[in-house]
Amino acid sequence: MLVFFLQAVHATNEITSSSFRRLKKKKTFLELKDAENFQLNERFHLEKKIANVQATYQERSAKNKSLKRIKLEYSDRIKNIPISNSNLDEPRKKRRLPSSISQKLVRNENSYRSTSETKSSEEKGFFFLPDLNMTPTDENETLYGTS
Repeated sequence: MLVFFLQAVHATNEITSSSFRRLKKKKTFLELKDAENFQLNERFHLEKKIANVQATYQERSAKNKSLKRIKLEYSDRIKNIPISNSNLDEPRKKRRLPSSISQKLVRNENSYRSTSETKSSEEKGFFFLPDLNMTPTDENETLYGTS
């Protein structure tokens, strides 16, 4: 009886392995062809992406190198230029208004505020904007355009 039991166990193992082989579906030629085409297309697209990434990397690295070169040249120029007050004040030059407009502004400024305020604002580089809530003094005709 013991021998019969061992043969039965061995027989069941053979059945399960053969049934497993039968359950595994074999792919048809068309399915294999479709899978291969899909993988080829995927490979093609991935190669394109890699090429694009390499191209953008090369462009950016070239641009980065040129910017670094410009930065080094600029820093060398800055080191060679002596620092003086005239060099620092050049970008802060005031824009000049036409003479007729600037003369009217000077007259109006004097009527609204003291000359010390005018001098301090000119030193700071600010433009004077009159307070529209204040009542004008003797120059009513110049404010309303009747002169």
